[in-house]
Amino acid sequence: FTDHSPFAPHHELPESAWALSQVFDGFDGPLFYAYDFGDEWIHVIELVERIDRGQRAPKAVLVDGARRGPLEDSGGIAGYAEKLAVLADRQHPGHDGVAEWVRRVAGARLPYDPDFLDIDGVNADLAARFEGKY
Repeated sequence: FTDHSPFAPHHELPESAWALSQVFDGFDGPLFYAYDFGDEWIHVIELVERIDRGQRAPKAVLVDGARRGPLEDSGGIAGYAEKLAVLADRQHPGHDGVAEWVRRVAGARLPYDPDFLDIDGVNADLAARFEGKY
C-alpha cells in the first residue's frame, strides 16, 4: 500500500482479515491484487454493483468472465504463453512433459482448453470453499 492508500494504516494485516465488502467501503477502486509474487500475476478487481441478497445467498458468485485462470506456478505471463505454445505443438520436444505437468496441475480433463471458462464449476468451488467443504 502507498501512504495515500486508504489501507496504508493496515498494511500489516493479512488478507484473510479483510472481506471485499470492507475493502470497497469508501474506496472506489479499481483494486489491484498481486497473486503469486514469483510469477507476477496482477489482478484488477472492480466493484460494479452491490446487491444485498440476504443471509442465505452465496457469499461469492462468478457472474461472467473470459478464459480460465492460468495454471499455478506456470512462470508468469511469458511462462504460461510458452507452455500453451508447447502444449499446442505435438511435435515440440517438450510437449509430453508439459502435457503431463498440465494433467497434474489442472486435473485429468483433457484436452486442456485455456479459452474455456467453466462458470458452473467455479461457482461450485466457491460454494464449497465458503461453506467450509473446500
